[in-house]
Amino acid sequence: MHLRDYAKPVFKSIGCKVDNCIYTEKKSLADKSDAIVFIGRSLGSKPKKLPHQRWIWVTLESSCYTEAAESGGVWAGMFNWTISFRRDSTFFLPYGHAKKRSTPLTKNFTKIALKKTKKVAWMVSNCGTRGQRERYVSELKKYISVDVYGACGPFKCSKLDNEKCLDNISRDYKFYLSFENSISTDYVTEKFWKMFDLDIVTVTRGPANYSRAGIKPEWHINTNDFKSPKDLADYLKYLDRNITAYVKYLEWKNQYVGLFPKADVYCDLCAKLNDPSEPVTWYPPGQLAKWFIDGHCIPPNDLNFNT
Repeated sequence: MHLRDYAKPVFKSIGCKVDNCIYTEKKSLADKSDAIVFIGRSLGSKPKKLPHQRWIWVTLESSCYTEAAESGGVWAGMFNWTISFRRDSTFFLPYGHAKKRSTPLTKNFTKIALKKTKKVAWMVSNCGTRGQRERYVSELKKYISVDVYGACGPFKCSKLDNEKCLDNISRDYKFYLSFENSISTDYVTEKFWKMFDLDIVTVTRGPANYSRAGIKPEWHINTNDFKSPKDLADYLKYLDRNITAYVKYLEWKNQYVGLFPKADVYCDLCAKLNDPSEPVTWYPPGQLAKWFIDGHCIPPNDLNFNT
């Protein structure tokens, strides 16, 4: 199996039930490979596809920022399987997932919350997005204090010390805006998962159904549940004043731990390659783009306010 520009699984070490697959980056072995994995945003020139091979299209990019590279030309009809954050991919690869702790933590979140002195923080580097999150935040700031860190705001964090910066934000602030750059089916990125284990309440703006990404309603405050940024601000201010209600959004963190992408996807891939009963399937020309892009880059519907 040839994984190009992606990850480097060692199938035996990650505990795959079927572990006879071998990873290589050597393009000279492409003709001998049973599967070749291509990164959707950097397809480049197309190698020769052999009859026995399975070609796999991989992306972790939003549908709004993905080019329909296979819809025509030499790549049309070449791909058999997909790996992405979409639940209906051949192989599901989310940005993160939650696992119940075998031994729960015993953090006192009331004490932690009482030490917080600030309301809302947002760390962001892309100041103009398809999802227009910047417009939403601009309206939100009219009703509640939002401190913006990074390239789009006055507060700075060193990219070399990002973890410390997030720890400081978690210590000082009650809420963190985990707003995706676009609204795309099942698209929940590290913007959510990097805050999972921190002592802060996450406010999300992204796909309508976060539960498809394995995220429970009590784990976040979803902008989809509010008619306007003002209504959201009113609720955040209510939680700011009511420590008992606020802490309910943190207490579950004693029970769960956030983990980053599973190795299971590679085990599933290896098993599928070894299954003699697995039928040969492929995406006909244009179907991959239709499946991933058409109707899945969703225009925001929460920006109907006077600015």
